[in-house]
Amino acid sequence: DLLQQAMNGQTSSLFKTVREDAGLAYYTGMYSMRGLQRGMIAFFAGTKPKSVDQVIRLIREEQFRLAEKGLNRDGFEDAKSCIQFSIAEQQQKPGALIFNSALAEYYGNGYQQPWHRNEIFRDLTLNKANRVIKKYMDVPAIITVVAGPKN
Repeated sequence: DLLQQAMNGQTSSLFKTVREDAGLAYYTGMYSMRGLQRGMIAFFAGTKPKSVDQVIRLIREEQFRLAEKGLNRDGFEDAKSCIQFSIAEQQQKPGALIFNSALAEYYGNGYQQPWHRNEIFRDLTLNKANRVIKKYMDVPAIITVVAGPKN
């Protein structure tokens, strides 16, 4: 959740590198899916067909940078604050709490996990986060999918 928050938005290093500095994409981002089985982390960008190879190279460079250096202090703190705000909003909605409680129980985390998410993120340090980021960014298995016209 933290990495996803940090990689989406106009202040992310991915956005700055691919869109602002290189001018190669209309949008960039990252999302993750997880559950009982192995999940995935996906980077994405909307670009012109002629820029695809350059964008893929820059996204991979960002992945390798994350594996080596992780998030910086500002990116970490900003993402953490956004998530904590989101958690506070979620805790105001009974339906969201019930839904997330059922999922947490199903995943084996206990039905009370949604009530403890704020504590989890409050106690999270930059070093801990970067260790986990390194684990998932420092992988040899990369699949690239390109959708759209060739030219």
